[in-house]
Amino acid sequence: MDNWQAIFAAATFLGVTFLLITEWVHMTIAAFLGALLLVVIKIMTLEEAIGYIARSYATLGLFFGVMVMVRAFEPTRIFDYLGAQMVIFARGKGSRLLLAIVGVTTPICAFLPNATTVMLLAPLIPPHGGDYRRRFCAVAHLDGVCG
Repeated sequence: MDNWQAIFAAATFLGVTFLLITEWVHMTIAAFLGALLLVVIKIMTLEEAIGYIARSYATLGLFFGVMVMVRAFEPTRIFDYLGAQMVIFARGKGSRLLLAIVGVTTPICAFLPNATTVMLLAPLIPPHGGDYRRRFCAVAHLDGVCG
């Protein structure tokens, strides 16, 4: 791979990441546009791109299954209920919220893989008050420790 190809691939990655962060384009479209751009510019062939997907079918299948599971549970509003119960339990104290996150995350980590647990619990993180990214990082870190 020439130097310009590496720079272009990095710029494409950053561009797709920017589109995902800003949510200007649906994330599926952004991902496909980035992959299509790399194939059209001939940084990688279509066979190479499909080969990368073929080698990681188990991971993609796992993520797809978890996304389907989360979407299936969404009408039950179980994530809203558990998130509200965590906020009620916390009573405005960060240490109690962390304890609630530990109480919910640990039993799930005993049965599911780490990445699955993070994806499953992402909608559960209460968005109330302040920056939710710290709580999400806490769940991801806790998931790694428990798993």
